[in-house]
Amino acid sequence: MRTRVRLAAERLRAITASADDGFSLVEALVAIILLGLLAAAVADPLVTALHLTRANRMRVVAANLASRQIELTRALNTTAIPSGQKSWTVPVDDTTFTVTQTAEYVPRNSTSSTCDSPQDSQLGYKRVTVNVTWPQMDGVKPVRSDTLKTLGVVGLDPTKGSLAVSVKDRNGVGLGGQTVTLAPTGDSQLTGDNGCAVFVDLTAGSNYSVAVNTPGYVDTNMSQNSVKGPLTVLAATISKASIDYDRAAGLGLSYVGPPKYTPANVLPAGYAPPSTPFPITLRSTLFGNLTKAFPDCGSAGAVAGSCATGNPRSISPLYPSAQGYGAWAGGCADAAPPTPTPIAVTPGATTAGTVALAAVQVTVSGGNGAVPVWAVHPPDSASCPAGEAYRVGVNSGVIKTALPYGKWYFEVAASAYTPSGAEPAATLAATDTVPAAVVVAG
Repeated sequence: MRTRVRLAAERLRAITASADDGFSLVEALVAIILLGLLAAAVADPLVTALHLTRANRMRVVAANLASRQIELTRALNTTAIPSGQKSWTVPVDDTTFTVTQTAEYVPRNSTSSTCDSPQDSQLGYKRVTVNVTWPQMDGVKPVRSDTLKTLGVVGLDPTKGSLAVSVKDRNGVGLGGQTVTLAPTGDSQLTGDNGCAVFVDLTAGSNYSVAVNTPGYVDTNMSQNSVKGPLTVLAATISKASIDYDRAAGLGLSYVGPPKYTPANVLPAGYAPPSTPFPITLRSTLFGNLTKAFPDCGSAGAVAGSCATGNPRSISPLYPSAQGYGAWAGGCADAAPPTPTPIAVTPGATTAGTVALAAVQVTVSGGNGAVPVWAVHPPDSASCPAGEAYRVGVNSGVIKTALPYGKWYFEVAASAYTPSGAEPAATLAATDTVPAAVVVAG
């Protein structure tokens, strides 16, 4: 009897011990991985559904805001609808929506931009476009609504005229949101998305001008304050004006050697330019005579925005011409390389480039080291009316320097001078393969 009881007890303990063993570590890890995969599979469509639900809700609210604004404009007289572009915010629950309204006159015979219409067109409508955006749109397009309001049978005053002003970037694309100011009235408008602003009911005359003055932008004259005028406005006619305007670009130029040097584009060791900075000349179709010299900003008569600073040389602001700028050191005519490669510039950025100098070794005979040695280029062009002079060392031993291309005269003198033609000279060119050499008497 006791034996049977003992055996039963041992069986019970074995069963209980087996039940308490639980899961192994491998089983637990597999369970965790399966649970993670299941959670990921469920979470992805859930997150997508939440984003879609939010996007739909935002679009519904935005559509209501756009519709309400369109109805408000339809209730106004056509001429009472503010021309140009304006924006404002509307908070709804925990989201701030931005409403942007653009209103512009369009000709009777089309719905195109007034700035692109024929000269003899007559204004007949005002097109109103409302766009509504909100934060974190995640690729969802803004909600847009449009309406076209007629000016009626009578239209605008036939004894007065209109002026359409187009503001375009370097690619000919209209710039929206630019403030155009009309003189002498003082009226101003923001250009629409197509870069067009239209002023109406103007008394006929030739005393008008328009201007844009946006920080960080310049016109083809490298001016931030771009003024176009005088402009003539004729009665019952759409007069036109156009301004090329874009974000300012800059050039950062460093000195290299002529391409024939070995190694190419490297100044020989020990040859360095004088401490006085060289002017930089740029070539572009934007300039009246194709070239323009930019003197050092520290020189007498230098004008901010039309001079070069620092080393490497820096020039800014520049209109970001799609054709780029040819650049070289020096302002005299023979400083230009045979075929300067245009440096492409980017709106709103400074582009790195190079300008080549040629090396020259000046040997001073009989000098005592007390008097300066000068390299002088006489006047030879409108951009070089006073010539150029640089102190390259003192009258003792060998002087190594680097200068712009062209013919340079060398002389020992207390101050810069104008060469008579009898002084030692060296002609530096892009085809040089080794530094030039000249001997002067100390």
